[in-house]
Order: sequence, then C-alpha cells, then structure tokens
Amino acid sequence: MFTRILNPLLLAMSLSMPALAFDSPRVSVMGSGEVRAYPNQADIVLEAETVRPRMKQAMDETQAAIRGGFAVCSRYASDSSDLSASQVSVEKDYKWVKNTQVFQGYRATQSLTLRLKDLRRLGALMEDFSEGKITRISGISYGHSSLDSLEREAEAKALANARLSAEKLCLGLGGTLGDAIEVTNYPPVQGESPAEGFASMVSRAASRAEYKSKQVYLVKPDLIRVQGLVHGTFLLRPAKSTAPAKG
Repeated sequence: MFTRILNPLLLAMSLSMPALAFDSPRVSVMGSGEVRAYPNQADIVLEAETVRPRMKQAMDETQAAIRGGFAVCSRYASDSSDLSASQVSVEKDYKWVKNTQVFQGYRATQSLTLRLKDLRRLGALMEDFSEGKITRISGISYGHSSLDSLEREAEAKALANARLSAEKLCLGLGGTLGDAIEVTNYPPVQGESPAEGFASMVSRAASRAEYKSKQVYLVKPDLIRVQGLVHGTFLLRPAKSTAPAKG
C-alpha cells in the first residue's frame, strides 16, 4: 500500500480515496527513523602552496608539487575518476613590517582531491605524503558507498514508526487505523559526528623547501547517521457498535 518516494525535494504522495473519505475522521502523525554505519570511503583534499619573487617560479613549483602528489595518489585511487585537481590560483603576498605592507612575492596555490575507497590504507597514505612536497591536507570528509541504501532504510523505518504512532492514536480515540490519505516524505538528512582527531600534514618552510616540522595526526572517523522523516495522514475508523439486537 505504501510507496517510498525518492526525490531530493519535498514530495507529497496522495492516494486516491472515495469522496466520503475526506469527510471522515483522520489522524496526522510524524515518523522518524535513523540508520547508523561506519564510513567506508573518504574524500581527501591536498594543497600545495609556494611563495616566490616571480609568478612563474611560484606556479611551476606548486604544479610540480601537485604532480608529485598525483603520482602518490594514483597508487591509492581505484580508478582515474577518484582523482581531480583544481586550477592554480595566484595572488600577491604581503607581510606587515612596522605598520607597512611589504611585498614578498607571489603565492601560488593548487589543490588535489582523492577519493580513498579503502580506509585501511589511510595511514600509509599519510606517511607517503609526509615525504613529499604537498604543503598540507586541508580537509578529510567521510562518506559511504551505499548511502542510497542507508537512506532507503532510514525512510522505511520512519514510515513504520509513523504508522505505529497513528495506530496508537486511533486506539486511544476508541477506533482503529484506516487507510493512508497522504504521506509526505522529507529528504533524508546525513550527519557525521565530530571526528576524534584532526588531520595535519607536513609544514614546509617557504625558503629552500625544507621541512619546518613533521606532524601527522590520523583522523578516526565516527559513525555516519542518516535520518528519515515522514508525515502521514490516516483515516480513523470508528469502533463497531456492540449494541444488543432488539428482540
């Protein structure tokens, strides 16, 4: 009787009912459902940044660092679609000296994004990058390859809970649950608990490309929570009369 609705926008499903149904008693309820799972993939954003007196020099060194990062990432990517690089951005770099901005050179920045589908290799990946010229890891976001299935499961739980709530209301009102008149499905919400760590990468000195510090902190991913929410309107069937028949 119930049909799950897949739509990123708010969508209402109206079931055709006899005209008399719209004059009948009804109950409206909200139902929620939650599914939890550990992530099985991560999107890792790497950045290379260089400041040099000449623009071309800054761009060349930044692109060389990204090419090195690309070579490392290719060993961890499942296929070419798991790797993407941004365009190089360049801006003038200044430093405040005695309340005056002093031109330092040109800052070139480029990023590389890797989708890692085997989180067991995350530690090895971090170690490989610590030996390269990537400036930092600017972000790690976790996800699940079967997110659609998790969303469907959460929505099914939400619908079941909405129906259960409607049944209890109908019983409390002295009746029984009737057919659904309308079910509204809200887009599932995905949330990730705060990670128990922070990912940092090697910090490199701007001059001579030497290591200034070497700190690697591995992020421990937390559970992904997918929440479904539905609103349902059901008919309220009055209890059958039990009056004794006349003799």
